[in-house]
This record gives sequence, structure tokens and C-alpha cells, in this order.
Amino acid sequence: MAKTADSVKFKFVTGIIINLILVLVLIRIGLTNVFSLSISDDPTFISDCSGGFLRITQGENSMYIDRLKGDSFERVFGEAVMAEEAAVSGYGLILGDEKDSMLAVVPVERGSINHILMINDVKLKENCLTADRYFRVYLVDKNDPYCVTKYIGTDANYKNFKLNEYVISLFCDTMGDRVYAVTKSGIYNIESGELIKCDAPQDGFYLNGKYCTDSRGGVFCFDAVNGFTRICTVPYSNVCVTSEGDIYAASGSVIFRLDENGEVISSYDTGKNIDQLLASKSNTAYVYGTEIRTLDNRLLIPAEKDAESDVSVIDTKEQSSSLSVQHENYYIRSSQYQIYDDMIDGISAGTTAAELKKGIDYGGCTISFVDHNRKSVNGGQLGTGWEVHFSDEGREIIYHTVISGDVTGEGNINSRDTDMISALLLGNAEFDQYQQKAADMDGNGIIDIEDLYSVYRIY
Repeated sequence: MAKTADSVKFKFVTGIIINLILVLVLIRIGLTNVFSLSISDDPTFISDCSGGFLRITQGENSMYIDRLKGDSFERVFGEAVMAEEAAVSGYGLILGDEKDSMLAVVPVERGSINHILMINDVKLKENCLTADRYFRVYLVDKNDPYCVTKYIGTDANYKNFKLNEYVISLFCDTMGDRVYAVTKSGIYNIESGELIKCDAPQDGFYLNGKYCTDSRGGVFCFDAVNGFTRICTVPYSNVCVTSEGDIYAASGSVIFRLDENGEVISSYDTGKNIDQLLASKSNTAYVYGTEIRTLDNRLLIPAEKDAESDVSVIDTKEQSSSLSVQHENYYIRSSQYQIYDDMIDGISAGTTAAELKKGIDYGGCTISFVDHNRKSVNGGQLGTGWEVHFSDEGREIIYHTVISGDVTGEGNINSRDTDMISALLLGNAEFDQYQQKAADMDGNGIIDIEDLYSVYRIY
């Protein structure tokens, strides 16, 4: 495409800005820890690969790992190690130090943990670390997010796999012998390099057997031929699914069991505000504060059906939940877009209002649009921050559109978008939550130089 004089000038100015930002980012990397788990006595809970749950407690100079057994714990690991990253990935427990420059992959089997691999001088990209059943390690260095490195054996021999897209996350399949990279377009089989185009999960990726959830309420089924197939999207961010396909969601103190359409089957009020749901094989557990409990399905109370609307209703005489009717979004759902909180995400630039309507199941609701200038519109191309109003019998719910890369709200991706992102990175602009989602191209929850590059490549 031919570049105009203004475009060339923009490239020059943007190049200077990007170089300045890179210096700031490199300085920040040297001073800041990329891992979310800080050194404290507060435990972190994760599921292991054998159907159980682990508690990780870190002190000032030590880390301990305990396995939940009934309502108590048994110690499986404890030594002086400054480990900031601890998560079951593939078939082993992954550890990383506070400088994000050393990794250990350890098997968790029969109550014992043994170090088998140490890797130095790696700047690990968040959510991009996994191990297969042979404990070969696959990771993405944050300095090269288009490359997956496979470490073989205990002597850190490695092989690189270059991809054409930015890697969002890595995972290992249920057999433990195939590793995949999640990108915007779908997933890559690392060994073959084959791209499977599919509706890939977004942030908060959590795989259990062949089922997967993300923090946007998406529930997926995975197979090696078709990649991910969306089962449903539920209006919760705290969701898990067992290896048998049983879907659970939590809101406040209540755990809901859902069917494959995301409708409530039964529920249980724990009496505690639930911070996290975990699934390990066919087992489910819930975390509140520093405590974890396995879910006893016998405590779930079946949901009643409203005779007229066939809407699942929780028995408020037996449940103290403030949610008396499930799905306050009136069954608005989509297999094409991600619908969660007050956003409709996963919309590509150039999508029109008519096209969006075709991709959403909104029942008998009427639908209308308000653009980013607060003007009612009947159609045309959508932009980030537009309101989508669903109305039914006097009730109304409003969602806001998120178009990847479009932070101006115009619907197009151009130099104005990169100008605004550059200004944000330099501290000279502020974004609302919809612009932040649109600018976060890799879905890692952080707007950085890589997101700016990704938007720049589009136009």
C-alpha cells in the first residue's frame, strides 16, 4: 500500500515514541516481577493432574505445597526456594523465581515432588508455559512472543518453533503428548505448525480434560481436529467445568450447576463469599479467603421452572442468594461473540449492526444502538463503546461493543488509534474500560508496546 506524506511523518514520530517506550518497558521489566503470586503467607490454591487440589504457601524464604485430603492437608513439598510462579501446567508443577529468570518443572506424583529441570535467563511470558507427560517444557520468552521454545531433558537442550502470530497462551492436551499455542486466529499444533481456526478462549484460560473455560464466561470443548468449540457463554467470570462436562459457576456465596445451554439446574448457598472455583478431573472445589472445600453435589438444590416463562428460578425459601432469577441478561447469548459483564467482545473491525444481530441470540427482545457520541443509530459500522440496548416488556439491558484495535470508537483501525495508544503508554491519555479491552490485543490484561505493534500491523 502506498504511504502518504502524513503517513511517513507518522511513522517517523511513532518510531521515536516506540523507542522511548521500549526503554521505559525494559527498565520496568528489570524492576518489576511479572508473576502475579507475591511472596506472602497467603495461600494460593490450584488443581493438580490427578483429580486433587493443592495449597501453595510461601513465606519469606520458603515455599510449601500441601494436597487437600478430606478437610485437611498433607505436606508434599517444602523447602527454601524463592518461587513466585506456581501452577500445574500439563503434567507437572511449574515454578519460577522472583526474578522470572529461573524455572523448575517438577512431577506431582504419589505425594512426592522432585526437581527435574532448571532453565536460566528466561523472561517468561505470562500464561505461556506448559509441560507434556514426558516433562518436556514449552514456553514463550516475553522478549519474543512469536516463538515457542521446547526444552528437552534435564540439560536444557532446546528447539524453537517460530509462529506467524502473537502467542496468548500454551496448553497440553489430555493425552499429554501434544502442545498447542493459542492465538487470535485459533490454535497452532506446535510440532506440526498446523493452524486450526476456531473460537479460541480468551483471558483466564483454564483447561480440564477436554473442556475449557475462560474468565469471560466462555465454556468450550476441545479436540485435536476441530480445536475449540464453544458450548455456551454464561454471565459469570467465575466458572469451571469438570472432565465430564458438568458446568459450575459462582456468584457471591452461591454455586450454580448449569446445563449445556448455560441454564441453572441446581444451586447451593455456601454461606461464604466465593473467591475461586476449581475443577480437577471430575471433582469441583471452591475457595473462600484462605480456605478450600470440595463441593458435595448432594447439597445442590434443584431449580424450579416458571410455568409460563420456563425460566429457572432458585427457591429463595431454601437459598439466601440475592439472585432469585438466573440469567438477568434475559438469555442473551452468542456462539460467535463473547458476552460478559456489560461488554460484547470479539467483534472484528468493519462489523455492521446487521451482522452483529445475526451473531447474537436475543430471543424476542428489540435491539437498538447508540454510538460513541451518544446518538441513536439504526445501523452501519460499529465502533468500540457503542451501546447495544436489548428491551423486552419494559425491561432493558445494555451492553457495550468492543472492537479489537479500535480505541477511537470509529470502527476503523488507523493512525488515530495508534496515536491514542502511544499517548496512553506515555501517560498522556486515559482509556475507559471498553477502550482498554479494545487496546489489549493479546488479551493479557495489560496494554503495552506489543499491543501497539499489533494495532500498527493491522492498517
